[in-house]
Formats: sequence, C-alpha cells, structure tokens
Amino acid sequence: MSEHRLSPVPVLTRSHSGLPGGEKAHALDEAIPEESLMKDTTDTPQKPAAGRFAWLQFDMTKTEWDILLASTCLKLLLFPAYRSTDFEVHRNWLAITHTLPISKWYYDTTSEWTLDYPPFFAYFEKLLSIPAYWLDPKIVDLNNLNYGAWSVIAYQRTTVILTELVLGAADRKLASGFLFAVLLNFKHIYLYLAPAYFVYLLRSYCLSPTFALLPGRFLSLANAVILVFLASLGPFLLMGQLPQLLSRLFPFTRGLNHAYWAPNVWALVTALDRILLRVAFQTVYMGKLWTNTSYKSFVTALTLCGFTSYMFGWHVHEKAILLVLVPLSLLATEDNAYFRTFTIASIAGIYSLFPLLFTPAETLIKVIYSTLWALFVLKPIHRQVYQFPRGVLAVIVDVMERLYLAGFPLLHLLVTFFPLVARRRSQALSNPAAGDVEGGASAMEFLPLMMTSVYCAVGLVWAFIRLSVIYIGWKD
Repeated sequence: MSEHRLSPVPVLTRSHSGLPGGEKAHALDEAIPEESLMKDTTDTPQKPAAGRFAWLQFDMTKTEWDILLASTCLKLLLFPAYRSTDFEVHRNWLAITHTLPISKWYYDTTSEWTLDYPPFFAYFEKLLSIPAYWLDPKIVDLNNLNYGAWSVIAYQRTTVILTELVLGAADRKLASGFLFAVLLNFKHIYLYLAPAYFVYLLRSYCLSPTFALLPGRFLSLANAVILVFLASLGPFLLMGQLPQLLSRLFPFTRGLNHAYWAPNVWALVTALDRILLRVAFQTVYMGKLWTNTSYKSFVTALTLCGFTSYMFGWHVHEKAILLVLVPLSLLATEDNAYFRTFTIASIAGIYSLFPLLFTPAETLIKVIYSTLWALFVLKPIHRQVYQFPRGVLAVIVDVMERLYLAGFPLLHLLVTFFPLVARRRSQALSNPAAGDVEGGASAMEFLPLMMTSVYCAVGLVWAFIRLSVIYIGWKD
C-alpha cells in the first residue's frame, strides 16, 4: 500500500495561552510529515541520498554541524573531569556480556552493579566489549572491580560521543515508531513517553481523517514493533528467563503498602498517586492529542507524559528531568508562554542536577557553563518572543516568576557556604576531649540538599501546572 500523506490536521490556534496575559502563538508545522521536516531555506542542508534507506541519512544544516563539532570539542576537553559510579556500572556490564554466556547475563551478581537494562542495551554492551578487549583486556575482566585506568575513561567517553551521532538522523512516522520501539528496548525509562507515541501514531498514521483504519499502515507499524520486541526478548523467552529479566528491569519491592493494602492513610495516598493523578492527567493529555495530532500538539503531549511520570513516579532519579527538558526545548521559541515555562523548568531542572557534580573541580565549570548557556540561549529567545503581561493577575504572576528565578544565585551561595559555616561553628562548639569534632556539622549535612530539592521542586511543579494549562487551554 502506498504511503501517501494523510490530509493535514488543522493547525492549533488559541485565543489565549491559558495563562494570564494571553500570549500570541506562532504556528509550528501542522504535522510531522512523512519526509524529513523542512529546514530553514537560508541554511540549506545537504541533500539526502535517495533510496530505501534515505531516512537514515543525516539531514543537518551547516549551523547544526558547527554546533555538533563545538559540543564534541567541549566534551573532549572534559575527558579528565569527574566521573560517577555509572562508569563502573557500564564497565561491569561490558565485562558481564563479554565474559558470560547470554543465559547468565541477568543472573550475575559478581558486582553490586548488576545488569538491569533491557536486552538491546545488553547486546550493545556486548558489541562494545569487543574493541574494549582489544584496547585493554582488563576492562572486560569480570573480577576486576572498580577498574579506573585511563583506557576505561577514554574508551567509554569516546563511545558515548560517537553513538550520539544518531541524533542527526531524520525521521518519518513509520521510522519513528520503529526507532521508539528500539529505544524502549535500550532503556525502559522511555515507557514514560510511550502513551503519547502510541496515541499519536495510531491516530495520525494508522487512521484516516474520518477515523477509518488504514490496514496497510497499521500492519506495517505493528509488524515493525513486534519484530523489535521479538529480537530483543526472543532469546530470553526461549530460555524461560523472561520473569528474571523483568525482575531486573522492574525491581519492585515492598513500598509504602503491604501486599494487602491496610485501610490506612497510605492506601489513600497510593490510590491517589496511581489512579487519580498519573492516570487522570495522562488521560486528559492523550484525549487532547487524539483530537489534534499536529507537531506542536504531539511534542507538548509527549513532554507532559514525561512530566507526569516525573511528578508522580516512584524512585524517580534526578536525571529523569531530561526526559522533560529535551522535548520542551523544541517548543521554547513558540511564544512567551512556552518560553517562560521552558525557562522555569530548565533552570530548576538543571540546578537540581548540580549536587550530582559535587567535587570542587567541577563547581566552577558547572556554574560558568550554565551561565553561558542562559546568556546565549535564553536571552536571545527572550528578546524574540517576550510580550508584556496583560492584566493585573498576569503582572503578579510575571513578577513572582522573576523573583523565583532570581532566587537561584542566592540559593547557590547558601548551599555553597552553609556547610563551611556549619563546620566551623561545629568545631568551635565541639569537645575535642570527648572526640566530638563533627557532630553538629554531620547533623546538618543534608540540609543544603534538602533546600535544593525543595526550591527546585517549587519551580518544576509550577512549570508542570503552567504547561498543563497552556495545553488544555488550546482551542482548535
């Protein structure tokens, strides 16, 4: 069946942003086309090669290549910088997949960093372990725990940079469905975004504008996704190891509730979290996406899907905020409402990651880099889309948001110097004869982290509410 383009869905417009002030919207493309998204004609990309695999070609402008090269050079300069335990985690996974047969990958407990990513990532680690062995056999020695030679650092940082080149590939709807299925089998955290992808592809690709099923497209997409999951999970299904695999991917243990939900406050909290909040919010967003599958609607719904899971999920890692900030950045230049939402979410989200880079050597780097990013990214967009708020309520909201953003430098000074002051005060009040030197300081050790988490949470919750109001307030 020929893949002719569906009739475009009318672009979303709205009389107001849903927030006080009624910022004017600039239209994005009405829908993601089957071909690569059109680029600015003033910076023409290289013409992609024709043929069956044309969608795999890089479709980047000269400016985008310059940005890619500049960012790569910066990453190379940061090779000697701080590295987290993730380096040992992935080194151990290289060793597991290189040393052990596939039947033992998800059972090995030689290290505390057991393999807990989906099979495609394990296969990828297996592939990377081959040149790693040629470079330095100690990298893939299963019993060589906490190996931190320069060969490990250089190899792992280099492979990250090289694999990021996939971001330059162009998309089509069928290809995007296939690639998202592949992505899920690399890292299951992207399940947060799956509802938006499912609704979008079903409505815009598999159904006609009159909601009639297009069998050829539906079967093409379904077969592509099924083949991906069979390639990923098939070997473990044949070995009868699917339960063990799932227990590694989703290590649910006893949480707030017992196996039987005792009828107490925590039962109500869990029900509210699981049903009324996450399911209810995502149902509203997916209903909105179903009625309008424009590019702008899809990206907003995708962002809100990730945002909802981040807001109400269990065991959420700080880095998961990147699942929100990356798609939200695609909307930042739309209008003032989107830009202000992106500004609040990005500053709060990025600052919430600062405690992960806690060594003195990285302190100056993260502050300078973040400041330069704000100057060269946020400031130009602000000049382009800013509109003075209309109405008293809009002015009040605008002032409160500005005051909140202005508080981050003060917060940083506080969390930087408070531990020093607390330590000196503790030493002055301590009793060396009794061996009490760090008692007072250790009691306040987590106060800076708590202040960072609470202050950033205020901004992220407000950004979530703001984006929800903007999206729900759209009028077709």
